Amino acid sequence: QILGRAHGGEVDADELLSQIDPRDRERLLGTAPELLGGTRQDFNGQFRVRVPSGDEHVIAAHGRLVLDDRNAPAVAHGVIIDLTRQHGVEEIFGLVFAASPIAMLLVDPHGLIVLSNAAASKLSGYPAGELVGLPVETLIPPAARSGHESLRNGFTSSDRRPMAPLREVHLHTRSGGDVLVEVTLNPVMVARQT
Repeated sequence: QILGRAHGGEVDADELLSQIDPRDRERLLGTAPELLGGTRQDFNGQFRVRVPSGDEHVIAAHGRLVLDDRNAPAVAHGVIIDLTRQHGVEEIFGLVFAASPIAMLLVDPHGLIVLSNAAASKLSGYPAGELVGLPVETLIPPAARSGHESLRNGFTSSDRRPMAPLREVHLHTRSGGDVLVEVTLNPVMVARQT
């Protein structure tokens, strides 16, 4: 159905390539020598395709090449999955996160800020985007920083130590002052990491 067919079955390589977005087709063809040369048999990737309605969809293709007795690719077995709805949900999440009047940060397991919203920028005094890449400890008053890393590691470990649902702490601003804020921590799985 993704490729405009009423049924599944074999998909010819030319048929698939003709529907892959030209920007992704170039990247896919760059891996062809490894696949066709028999040095790699597993394949996977995400590509944009134009479906018969004219809409752009994001698909994931996963599979394995079967080689013939000359070690040349004979057939590929795999699946094609439409990820369009998932990408739509991620886009909606990004919009909600960015527009929230509540200051929010997304911090990776190493303590680096990977996402912040406008409310967090306003509260901390850091310009939009400048928080991204900073250690979260940057926002902890200097006197409390030394113990924060172990507290953070305890929260992100598998035997997680719960934090009080709402806790008042001081936020160290870009100007060097401290502001009293209420903090809630929520673990979120992104790319199989908390």
